Amino acid sequence: MDETRRAKLAALKAQRAAIDEQIMALAMELAADDIGLEGRERELFVRGSLTNADPSRIVSIMNVDDTGQTSAVKRAIARGRRNHPAQVILYEAGVTITDLAAELKETRQRVSAWMSDKPKDLRGIPRRHVDYLKRKYKIPASAWARIDD
Repeated sequence: MDETRRAKLAALKAQRAAIDEQIMALAMELAADDIGLEGRERELFVRGSLTNADPSRIVSIMNVDDTGQTSAVKRAIARGRRNHPAQVILYEAGVTITDLAAELKETRQRVSAWMSDKPKDLRGIPRRHVDYLKRKYKIPASAWARIDD
């Protein structure tokens, strides 16, 4: 990569970092509004002194109706960071990844890796589980990026 392209890339990364910082500040302001903080508490919260929670890590992208779901499912939906079709169907059925792992006698990490959106973390789901999930939860085989026989 030549020096001009490196410089452009560095400038874009710096711009992205500045934009990310602005987004974080606005998210904290909105969160403070939602919570109803005022005065010194609000100032500390917005600066991050009252919490180490990173709003970009707790904002869910899941588009699932949680009406009537258990608190465990509601928490899972709120923490959802990917929008895998199988995960959406499971949440709508009131099943978390942890519940599914126990049901299939697999680890939660392994079940989660079946739904990974990162190619390096993606694991193939065994065919027997694909068939079981299709029967029980109506999750089509096409929902899985990788199926191991």
